[in-house]
Amino acid sequence: MWAEKRGGGGVRGARGSSFGNRGAISSNRGSRGGAFGRGRGRGDRGGKVSEPITRTDIGVGLTSLHDVIKSASCRKIIGNQEPISPNSPMNLFIERWKAFALGFTDCGNAVSNIECSLKASKLSQLQLNFECKFLAKCSIYSIFTGVLSVNKLLNNAVAESTFLARGMGLSKKSAKMDCYEKAYKLLFNSSIQEIMNQEDCGEEFLTQEVTILYKDNPKGFMDLLKKSNALADIEAAPPSATTGKGRGSGGSKRTSNVRPGGTDPKRGRFTDHLTDILENKHLSLAPQKKVGILMHPNDSLYDKLEKLKELLKEEGITKLHIVPKIDQIAHKTAIHIKNVYRFQDVPILGFESRMPVYCEIYFDDVFMADGAADFKRNTAMQLAYTNLSNRLYSQPLEAIVNTARLWEPYMVSEPDICNVVTKWQGEDNNSLLTSNLANMKQMMQSMPDVNLPIDCMVLTEHESDKDIQNVFKALELSATRNLMLLECEIVRNPDMKFTCSLSLQGRLLSSRTHFTKNGAKRSCSEAVMNEMKKKHDYIFVTSKFIGHTITREELELLGAKKKALGEPPGKIFHKRNTEEQNDIIASADDSIFLKRNDSDLLIDPSANVKRDNVDRADIPPVAKGTDIALDSCQNEISLEDLMVNVNNMPKSQRDMVTSCASKMGLRVITKLKNTHDSSLLRRTVTAQDMSKILQLNGGESGRYKLVSCKNPLLKDDLEKFKEECLEHHRKLVEARNNDDPDAEPPVEKKTLDPSHLVKGDAIKSTCAKPDQAVKPIPKTVPPLFSTVRPLIPPMMRRQGPRPLMGPRYPFDGPPRMARPRFFPF
Repeated sequence: MWAEKRGGGGVRGARGSSFGNRGAISSNRGSRGGAFGRGRGRGDRGGKVSEPITRTDIGVGLTSLHDVIKSASCRKIIGNQEPISPNSPMNLFIERWKAFALGFTDCGNAVSNIECSLKASKLSQLQLNFECKFLAKCSIYSIFTGVLSVNKLLNNAVAESTFLARGMGLSKKSAKMDCYEKAYKLLFNSSIQEIMNQEDCGEEFLTQEVTILYKDNPKGFMDLLKKSNALADIEAAPPSATTGKGRGSGGSKRTSNVRPGGTDPKRGRFTDHLTDILENKHLSLAPQKKVGILMHPNDSLYDKLEKLKELLKEEGITKLHIVPKIDQIAHKTAIHIKNVYRFQDVPILGFESRMPVYCEIYFDDVFMADGAADFKRNTAMQLAYTNLSNRLYSQPLEAIVNTARLWEPYMVSEPDICNVVTKWQGEDNNSLLTSNLANMKQMMQSMPDVNLPIDCMVLTEHESDKDIQNVFKALELSATRNLMLLECEIVRNPDMKFTCSLSLQGRLLSSRTHFTKNGAKRSCSEAVMNEMKKKHDYIFVTSKFIGHTITREELELLGAKKKALGEPPGKIFHKRNTEEQNDIIASADDSIFLKRNDSDLLIDPSANVKRDNVDRADIPPVAKGTDIALDSCQNEISLEDLMVNVNNMPKSQRDMVTSCASKMGLRVITKLKNTHDSSLLRRTVTAQDMSKILQLNGGESGRYKLVSCKNPLLKDDLEKFKEECLEHHRKLVEARNNDDPDAEPPVEKKTLDPSHLVKGDAIKSTCAKPDQAVKPIPKTVPPLFSTVRPLIPPMMRRQGPRPLMGPRYPFDGPPRMARPRFFPF
């Protein structure tokens, strides 16, 4: 009972254990009890429960008889050694420590091995000293360094100190692990003389090496970061066995299935958020999607800039977000970007922050443009990119390529250089720009109309996005349905906070700053949505499809009725081969179409059996029935969904339905979440037209509901809109009936090839870099984004404005060119 009241382990303190205090080699064995003892005796009657005993506490892990025998051997070595005088030299202490550590049980990691071996060696005069400090900051990465040394104490004072190792990492934990790993290898693989002669490189030279590595060898720098993150994942004290918290005499000892140097495979060590913090993912602004490269890196700079101008024209660049937009498009053309910040004058040492800087832009080490000086780097960079866009518009490319100066490696050492930033493709460049352009092309089949005012925007929200925390998805859907360009730019500030800026139609809506990326985006989106809900119409869309489902039997019945009345069957539009496919078929050897032997000429009798899925005679009536069903749905002027049950429908009839729907401006969606045998015929309707149709139907139609109508239309305007829809549908029907499916497709002139716009004799011109290919350049190059109007605008499938519910036809009017407000491209 005396042992229980003291909290000592002993035989009774650890139920089922026969080692007691003998299993502990650490100095706190009296207060902790035995290797497997409880802190307050048997049954936990003392109240407070002690912490689980781990391998770090006891010095060695007694998990098997082999460990017990090895522990006894170590104890015998300590007992047989002669005591060392406190005045003995430092190398004698380290030699005895090394001899003991060579036979010490492995604890799973370098930190536990070094600390536990020194504690178990009973060399009380030696003391480890570890210091960790902030070293440098490269881009968004904070580098820490740690120093490990061993001190010899004399009269409780440091008499002598020996440097062991210096480590480095992205966090203090990884720096400590790196430092102890080096010290552990030094202790086991080096002689005493080498250990005593270790020299510290110092923080100053280490900072220079890290900076040079970051600038000259980015891949090596990233490998260093990965190694640092791997070291941070190693646990400092992996538990080998823990004591259970049993109640009364029924408590039993429980051990965890944890391997040395690792954690339980069934449980994660960190949450996803903590893992992202260790890997600095929460600070990274690298694009999540891979950027498609349209050019080869070895192409000439003239070709890359020509492609860059073409993409800038299609993008519709404005004054907002000019820096990330040019960078992203330049990365698509395989251009290597370098931003060089120079002081306006060579500053006095210590007064660099008082000297303004200006930015120079280099593409493939060729000077492009620079800007005015400013005290803020972001402002200087913005001015430089603005001058770059103006220069691309006003000057010919050959003058920019051939009359520019080059960037040389030695220029980084010039006295007026402030910083050199290389923007790598797909890497973190301190800013990230996203837009709804890709979603608009896929969902609305159209490019954004920059002439639409923001006041006519109609907000839409889907039921699946109602409970999400980030309302940006609802804002993006609204802008996409309204054919308005929405751009979101996230910039990382020097104080490691993020600023999100949202712009619509080239106009800045809101800007918010937060300490996380998602927080800045969420707060900015909420501010925009809360302000828009006060002034704009609001439509809510449910996820369940509501509307009529057409079956195969219904289509056949409609077609048969019209055939009985003597009306002509529906027209079938077949898919045609392209000119390249026809050339390949014409150039093929005729021998491949001949039979190899007479046995191939035999006809299988089963081929004469009639099957339902190859009955071509049913296709024209079904096509007529499809046209009738589509016309009935279009004349209703509603937003109800039109679905086709494709169950037991052959592929020929499914293709026919798709062809008829495309002729009327409908898109066929074959994957529906609520059913597996239906296809949705979706009409491409803008949010403005949705609001008008809902007002015609009393505020609700299908799965669309007009929750808030801030700008109601007059009854005359709604009737006029209805007449326009019916008139437009009548023209579509007339064009469908007069169209000949067997006529040859018209040959359209290619407009994406700029060769027909360039005239004059070509001259040879080389790029600035000698290793690039030679490209003939015309003498007279038209200015950027020429005023010559092609027959079909780029990135537009058909001529004319986008109709309400149908494709573009010549009667829709002349082509409308979307022009930006600020720049001509």
